[in-house]
Amino acid sequence: MHRDIKAELQKNPAKNLRLQQEIFDVWRSEFNTSRPHRALNMATPSERYCVSERRYASEIVDYDYGDDMETRKVGKRGMIWWRGKERFVSGALSKEQIGIETMEGKMLSFWFRDFYLGTTDADFAHPLGGG
Repeated sequence: MHRDIKAELQKNPAKNLRLQQEIFDVWRSEFNTSRPHRALNMATPSERYCVSERRYASEIVDYDYGDDMETRKVGKRGMIWWRGKERFVSGALSKEQIGIETMEGKMLSFWFRDFYLGTTDADFAHPLGGG
């Protein structure tokens, strides 16, 4: 699909975004309803599509980091407040809660839910790194 988009839509882009979106919408409809795909045994995506049995949970439940971790909400620019200073963690975690585990008073381990992000010293003198 991405190769087709590049070949068919990006070679000669429209003069403005509104027109480009209209062209893309027509292309997408054709791609999904008219073009057979080898990967689908020459069926179209719309012929193979079926509604998922799983329901989408529109509300994400807060994660419990437990009592042994401090939590911080990551700001829009990927920053948290730590020891009275703003420190960069990750722009990808903007608006998310992270857990911070103090290890031996000198090192901090960072977590996003069950995912280990990395470790740094307590003053953030070194960037996060795995291990």
